[in-house]
Amino acid sequence: MNLKVYLDTVKKCGHDGGDCLPRGPHSAPVCDAINKNTLIPGADLISTFSLFLEKEMPIQQTTCATPALYAGCMTAPCKRTGETDPATGLPIVQCACPTFDGPYQVGQDLSQTGQQCVLGDNSVWSAAFAPFEDGTIFPTPPTCFPDSPGASGCPLLSPKPPIIPLPPSDVSCKKVCEEYKKSNQAGVEIGFTCDATLCTATKDDFDLVQEACSGLGDSRVSEILKLETEVGFSCAASQICGCEPKKKTNEKIFSLNERQRARGISPQCDQNGTLCGAQP
Repeated sequence: MNLKVYLDTVKKCGHDGGDCLPRGPHSAPVCDAINKNTLIPGADLISTFSLFLEKEMPIQQTTCATPALYAGCMTAPCKRTGETDPATGLPIVQCACPTFDGPYQVGQDLSQTGQQCVLGDNSVWSAAFAPFEDGTIFPTPPTCFPDSPGASGCPLLSPKPPIIPLPPSDVSCKKVCEEYKKSNQAGVEIGFTCDATLCTATKDDFDLVQEACSGLGDSRVSEILKLETEVGFSCAASQICGCEPKKKTNEKIFSLNERQRARGISPQCDQNGTLCGAQP
């Protein structure tokens, strides 16, 4: 829905996206536009892929071969409603998704949920269609997704203290540490606070994750994600490259860890002894 960003993304990432993260070396222009809120002017948020609720709604694949109406919500513009979902505690937004009529794939195993490809009550699936010359196939996902909670997320470093792997030869630790340093919001390096909170998050601390990671989209983290994708560990780039947070950042990390513990969540500090912060 933004032709220029689409063409820029295809040019940089290739037609199959393989030249951009998590497999390739580049950050996709569409991701930069979403993070900077320039993809669709006037939108509060942009609908993108997330693993946040994977425990409640496991990601699977169902092919709906019979043509029917479906909504393409990836990169759709959304507006905040001010309401909250009582089941998850997450804020509810309303998205304007274009609809298409044709075959599609749903990101759930409908045989397990008892649902059908064609919904009633004037409802349609948020879905997508993957066309290839030799038939419809699904792109092969990475073995895990760095910095994502849930079963599909990459694991934390282990044990306690963790075994620190060597950085890959095609990753610059200097750039990694620079990205952490530049993710600065009012003197707090958001890259560190987000790492400390995000990868142990549950639906009970959505507000803490939002606080810890707010503003990170304004900074480049492509080298951080490249490193974590290649080594297969989440929230670990600063440890692997030896990047050190500043005093104010360490104090914020300590506070976030304490607040996770108060909600019965074991922070990364308790699991592997990293990103523990420092008491003010």
